[in-house]
Amino acid sequence: HGHVPIEAIPGLIRTADIGVVPVRRDVFTDTILPTKLIEYAYLGIPAVVARTSTIGEYFDADMVAFFESGNAEDLARQVLALHRNREKGRALVARSRRFLEAHNWSHEKQVYRALIDRLVNGPVKNSAQERHV
Repeated sequence: HGHVPIEAIPGLIRTADIGVVPVRRDVFTDTILPTKLIEYAYLGIPAVVARTSTIGEYFDADMVAFFESGNAEDLARQVLALHRNREKGRALVARSRRFLEAHNWSHEKQVYRALIDRLVNGPVKNSAQERHV
């Protein structure tokens, strides 16, 4: 495509039938959550994903098609399975999107701010606790 303006990238990604997240699992990549995985889910693209500890904490086999990291045959099997079963791909996307709705930034920023507040100010005491102190 040559140079593509950043605004055009989501439209290009939407033309994909399947998104692939081929993370080679090691001590460093085992702790990442790839942005492209979130983008695929948001854009409605079923994803074939290398299973890592962190990805497995957020996504399960009802949301993405996992393959064994570094195993090209397993990757190919999962891509072909999704290509042959478009309904399964739509179901994976629907469940991934529900996850994203529950964990979008509007929600997560409140969780993050509450954590920072507790770390800086200590636990919040409710009025019942204050009366017994």
